[in-house]
Amino acid sequence: MLQNIYYDFDDDKILPDAERDLQVILELMNEYPDMVIELSSHTDSRGTEAYNRNLSQRRAESARRWLVARGVERRRIQAKGYGESQPKVVDERVKERFPFLNVGDTLTEEYINSLLPDTAKFEAAHQVNRRTEFKIIDGPTSITIEEERLIQIGNRKVDEKIKEEVKPGGKKENNEKPGGNSVKEAPIDLELSRQQRPPIHQLSSLYGKKDLSGLPIMHFEERVHDFGTVKKGEVKTHVFTFTNLGEVPLSIDIATSCDCTTLDYSTSEVKPGESGKIKVTFDSGKKDEDETVDVDIYLKNIDPEIGAPIFERVQYTYHLVK
Repeated sequence: MLQNIYYDFDDDKILPDAERDLQVILELMNEYPDMVIELSSHTDSRGTEAYNRNLSQRRAESARRWLVARGVERRRIQAKGYGESQPKVVDERVKERFPFLNVGDTLTEEYINSLLPDTAKFEAAHQVNRRTEFKIIDGPTSITIEEERLIQIGNRKVDEKIKEEVKPGGKKENNEKPGGNSVKEAPIDLELSRQQRPPIHQLSSLYGKKDLSGLPIMHFEERVHDFGTVKKGEVKTHVFTFTNLGEVPLSIDIATSCDCTTLDYSTSEVKPGESGKIKVTFDSGKKDEDETVDVDIYLKNIDPEIGAPIFERVQYTYHLVK
């Protein structure tokens, strides 16, 4: 078992320090081309079981996308999200970092709650559960690695930067009920779209997947929208338009964002070649600083390779002035 990557609460972003660990994994996979790993991602116990399962899958996919973007074949990485079902068992490394924990203790919700009223210990124990573990499942039976290069990550909040050209105009789950703003447009030439299909974006769980047969492909005209300068209190709207470039119909199950964002979309089926829309309304009165905001989209369609819903993400960004 290799070292763990840790996450901020309710977030799946790769923290900058975590890239050091991922860089070690990248170097190992380049050194051992027959090595296959599993990225097993876990959450703490806060939130519903279904939400945590989806969150953990997103975390595993984030780590896999990082590696695939740097040349590792997708087939060599299995990404699995276990939600809150496998709390961490304290080992020597964890105890070295958190001396108040005992080797062999299982960080269940009951155990962590017993740490109150010491909120520092309470939060630290939850953070240990928010992790992605790297496990070799095929290939070399032994490897050589410099242990000091594997660094456990603290609980620091740093936004992930996505390199994306944006058009000028910038996580807490939002259970906004879907509306009916998805609009189907005239079908495009699907055969032509297959031949000229743009690459899968890194904000999609399908990123790096070579065989896309039998899957919907949610292609957005724009993945990241810049609202530009926004005066605090202003309400801004934007419509993200997508086209299904896949071979089967797609349906949105749910889309979520922060509590500053209202989403309007349809859960109706979008056939191959047809288009749909997701309307985003941003209330800047609920924000105090510049930010890039994620809109997470879960499809009803399942990726059979991982047995989890296909996940897509769009973002908007803004510069807040008061």
